[in-house]
Amino acid sequence: MYKDRRVVVCVPCGRKKYLRVLLPFLLSERAKIVDEVQLWINTDVTEDLQYLKTVSDQFANKLRRVVNDGQIVRAAYDAARSNFIFADSICFFYKKTVEPDTIYIKLDDDMCWIHPDFFVNLCDDLIANEDRCFFVSANVMNIATSSKIYQDMGVVGTEAGICTSDARCPIGCIDGKFAKYLHERFLELHANDEVEKLYFESYEATGRHRIGAIAYTGETFAKFGGHVSAADEKDLTQIIARRLGLPMRTCGNALICHFASAHQRALLEDETDILDRYLKIATIETGITC
Repeated sequence: MYKDRRVVVCVPCGRKKYLRVLLPFLLSERAKIVDEVQLWINTDVTEDLQYLKTVSDQFANKLRRVVNDGQIVRAAYDAARSNFIFADSICFFYKKTVEPDTIYIKLDDDMCWIHPDFFVNLCDDLIANEDRCFFVSANVMNIATSSKIYQDMGVVGTEAGICTSDARCPIGCIDGKFAKYLHERFLELHANDEVEKLYFESYEATGRHRIGAIAYTGETFAKFGGHVSAADEKDLTQIIARRLGLPMRTCGNALICHFASAHQRALLEDETDILDRYLKIATIETGITC
């Protein structure tokens, strides 16, 4: 509980290779204000399903598997992005996130580091602005909008490319070499205990935004029953936000790291050890292995 609100983290999943990095943070003292972690089952891969069962049984006091009301919508394998796309199934889950006095925090399953103050700062920002904002996004490292801010602040250089604020920026969203550069910069800041250099002033915005790490209240989503189409990002950031007449908000001191967009994944996984480095950090910082 936090300020008389129940806090529920929702993770559409599940890819074992990413969850073993994320879950230690969600099961540790870092997430002490979190009452429950819902694993939104969004895969039909046997190995991943078995992992989800094993880990939810092991940590049954906090983890709960949730199955959607429809079927897994499986797109064709995309060799260029080295993965299957299951995103069309996520939309079924939002209608379950409408309970009053509840803060929902939706995180993509490939978030690979969470700041110790992340949950408190994100919830504080949401509570302070819930009457004037639709939802609050975190300060997500490795999305284009944040990367542009980091470059504008001079904390991240431009030698690997220049990001725009477009949520589909070809540098910030697609270029694996830029993602590698960005992660290496973050890991350098982390090693020097300087990650707060990535903090920025919070702001309100409209238009297409990434929704990999967002917080919202059950009361807000109850206004439209949590009914979201398969194009959930477009629906939430453009269509529904406009219908409600509420802007989105980005909380600059709620820092979290996103491993990769689909197009970045192959290079990061095949040509770097960056995911392993985050796994080591997760284990050391939390003392938990999943």
